[in-house]
Formats: sequence, C-alpha cells, structure tokens
Amino acid sequence: MQNILLGILLISCVVVIISTMFMEPKAEGMGSISGSSANVFGKTASRGKEKLLSTLTWVSGVVFVVTTILLAIIK
Repeated sequence: MQNILLGILLISCVVVIISTMFMEPKAEGMGSISGSSANVFGKTASRGKEKLLSTLTWVSGVVFVVTTILLAIIK
C-alpha cells in the first residue's frame, strides 16, 4: 500500500511541475505596474490549453496533498 501511494505521489509531483512550466504568464510583468498594459488580467483561462493546464494542476495538487496526508497517517 505504501509503495502504491509513493508511486502516485511521484507521478502527481511530476505532473504539477510540468503543467506549471507549460502555463502562460497571467500578467505582463513589470509593464502592468506602470500602466503600459491596457488589460491587466490578460487572457482568461476559460478554454483551450490554459483551462486544461489549470485543471490538471489543481487536480494533481489535490492528489499530492491527499497522498502526502495518507502516507503520514500510515507511517
């Protein structure tokens, strides 16, 4: 049981890292502070790749937390 949870934990760690790396930045960097950007919030993650990556990150983050708690309880 412990080995299965460790495998799930490892997979969820990798998925969180990869999905976070592929996400587009939501802000325009320092340009949004000075007001050079007309739309501060940029694109919304309502469809397409952004929505998929956002959902994947949240789900794998929840799996990561749950498996970490389960492993702490088992030990």
